[in-house]
Amino acid sequence: MINLKEDVYQFVLTNGPLIPVSVARNFKIEILMASAYLSELVANKKLKVTKFLKIGTSPLYYTPGQEEKLTNFISYLPQRPKEVALLLQENKILRDTSIEPWQRVALREISDFTVPIKVLNNSKEEIFWRWYLFEENEAVNIINKFMSQEKPIKEDSIQEKTPIKEPKRRSPSNFENEVLEYLAKNNLKASNKIIIRKNSDLEFESSMQTNLGNVNLYIKAKKKPSISDSDLSLALNLSNEKKSPVLFLTNGKLTKKAEKFLSQNRLLLFRNIYENNMQ
Repeated sequence: MINLKEDVYQFVLTNGPLIPVSVARNFKIEILMASAYLSELVANKKLKVTKFLKIGTSPLYYTPGQEEKLTNFISYLPQRPKEVALLLQENKILRDTSIEPWQRVALREISDFTVPIKVLNNSKEEIFWRWYLFEENEAVNIINKFMSQEKPIKEDSIQEKTPIKEPKRRSPSNFENEVLEYLAKNNLKASNKIIIRKNSDLEFESSMQTNLGNVNLYIKAKKKPSISDSDLSLALNLSNEKKSPVLFLTNGKLTKKAEKFLSQNRLLLFRNIYENNMQ
């Protein structure tokens, strides 16, 4: 038994992260016994186990040093937690007060990929979220720079200066407005808006009239100069989840891989809001 436990550890060291069934198959033992060996190795701190991330109903077991490989399994997360995980991976740092309530919930769930950082801001505690592979020192430096830019300006210094007219800025909801205008132009009504990321990542429910009658349509709108096959893959997951075709709207261009992915998936419609109408 002792030798087998060490063999299991070596197997995880070579092949992790993995689930108990992989161990059971390799050593030709029952899954319950494989799980017992893995749990014992976790208790002895030789292995780690995921808390939220699961393949089916099984957590992943891995050795210290294999943390980076967990990113290979992000696609197994439920849709909303997956979107938040990818958002944090892209931005490295997220401020708890600057995101949507459902995103805050998801960040607390996906603890395999997040590290909370608590800071004091004007005597009030705030939470920032760090991507688990992003260096803590770099994260702290970014947060400190961000907080230092929020220092209030003294009232007397404002009174001494001559008011200067600021140039007109584009509306922060510009992309959203352009998406809604595009939908209206193509006789599509948007409802049940979900903000994934303000002014750059939105979702709507809609429907469109076809020769076969009224068809439900889910809309993914993403402001991004280059749309990858990963972006389209996430949208296709929405199609499976919502049981309806997905219309992907963007201001960007498809990469070569994304073009190939799109040609192979009929449930995914792609339109550039500046170039393509729905006809």
